[in-house]
Amino acid sequence: PGWVNNELQAYTDRDTNVFIQDGNLVLRALIEPGFFGTDYTGTSYTADYTSGRLNTAGKGAWTYGRFETRAKLPKGIGSWPAIWMLGSNISTVGWPHCGEIDIMEHVGCNLNLTKGSVHTEDCNWNDGCPNQSSGGNGQDQFVPGVSDNFNIYSIEWSTSNIRFFVNNVHYWTFTNIGTGPGMWPFDQDFHIILNLAIGGSWGGICGIDNSSFPQEMKVDFVRVYKSINE
Repeated sequence: PGWVNNELQAYTDRDTNVFIQDGNLVLRALIEPGFFGTDYTGTSYTADYTSGRLNTAGKGAWTYGRFETRAKLPKGIGSWPAIWMLGSNISTVGWPHCGEIDIMEHVGCNLNLTKGSVHTEDCNWNDGCPNQSSGGNGQDQFVPGVSDNFNIYSIEWSTSNIRFFVNNVHYWTFTNIGTGPGMWPFDQDFHIILNLAIGGSWGGICGIDNSSFPQEMKVDFVRVYKSINE
């Protein structure tokens, strides 16, 4: 808890937070005041919320292609589910130099408004995004019923751009303007991350509705396709 973006959850490997149900992967966030654990450095912590997070680091990473996830998002103020990708060289170059692709983010305070974005050394939430014709480093997309229905969130990533889609409808493109890795670190392997955060610098902008727990992000599938043009 607090390790990234001031988020409040402790991610666990328990089957109460991450499990398969009715053919879907479920990431479940719970209220557990006084939850006690130890992080990867061996440091002890306490948290009031637990949740689930999975990634393919060390198991699968890809350069270019189509990446799509069919998911149903939680409903509840304070929730912050995400489907995203990180440059797999993060341990050597750090963030944001490694690059980040946020295929989908959603905060419960802004129900039905998802966001696709990128983060690089020269183009991120803090530093703006020069020479991109629209959207800066990201774009919102209205998706009615994100918590009631499954929707497909996807990108198509090539040497020239990253195109963002919801249910196969294109809504934003981030373009390689040819100015180097500060704007375009997207020429290397990235791995996939799925998580359900609670609170934090964006997820907690309207506080947390404790009556909405347990909160769940349900995932039908994650698919990766190789482009025949690459």
